[in-house]
Amino acid sequence: MEMLDYLLSGRATERILILGVLVIVLILGILLVISGVKIKKYSKAAKIISIILGIVVILTALYFMFWTVLFGYNS
Repeated sequence: MEMLDYLLSGRATERILILGVLVIVLILGILLVISGVKIKKYSKAAKIISIILGIVVILTALYFMFWTVLFGYNS
C-alpha cells in the first residue's frame, strides 16, 4: 500500500523516467552486442569494438539501474 501511495504522490516520476531511459540504453547495448556477433569475418576490428562497447554499455546501465533502485526508492 505504501508503494502505491508513493507512486501516486508524484515523487516517483523522476526515478521511473530514469529507469525507463536506462532500460532503453540496456536494450541498445544488447543490440550492439548481437550486431557485433553477426558481423562477418573480414571486419574483425569492427566486430571486437562493437562487442566490447556493447558490454560496457550493458554493465554501465545495470550499475546505474542498481543504484537508482537502491537509493532512489529508499530515500
